[in-house]
Amino acid sequence: MIKTVIYSRVSSESERQDTERQTKELQQYAKRMNYEVVEVFEEKGSGFKKNDQRPVFSKMLELAKEGSIDKILVWELSRIGRSVLQSLQNIQLLHDLKVGLYIKNFNLETLNEDKTPNSLSMFMAVSYTHLTLPTICSV
Repeated sequence: MIKTVIYSRVSSESERQDTERQTKELQQYAKRMNYEVVEVFEEKGSGFKKNDQRPVFSKMLELAKEGSIDKILVWELSRIGRSVLQSLQNIQLLHDLKVGLYIKNFNLETLNEDKTPNSLSMFMAVSYTHLTLPTICSV
C-alpha cells in the first residue's frame, strides 16, 4: 500500500480560512486510491516563507527524508511554494527523495509509478506559478 501524507495550508490565520475542506477532499481521494494516510499536516501561514520557517511543512519533509512516505497529497501547487523557484525546488527535493506529489486541482502526479519524474508535471508547475504569480502577489 502506498504511504501518503496530506498537507493542507491556508495563508491566513483568520477564521474565514481553514484547512478542513482541503483535508477532507484529499482524504476522500486517498481512500478511493487505496492509499494509507500516515499523517495529516495542517498549517496556517504564508507560503512565501522559507521551508525552515514553516514548522509543519518542515516536519512533513522530515518524514520524506526518513523514507517513511511515498507520496504527499496537496490541494494545489501553491500549498508547497508561492514562487516558481520555491515550488520547483520543493518538487525537486521530493523527486530526489523518490517521494511523489499529487496536486489535486490539476489531478497530476509529479512522479510516474516507476518513480521517474513526470515531465508534464514540471511544465504544469512552471506554467501555473508563472501565470498566477501576479495574482498571488497582489493578495
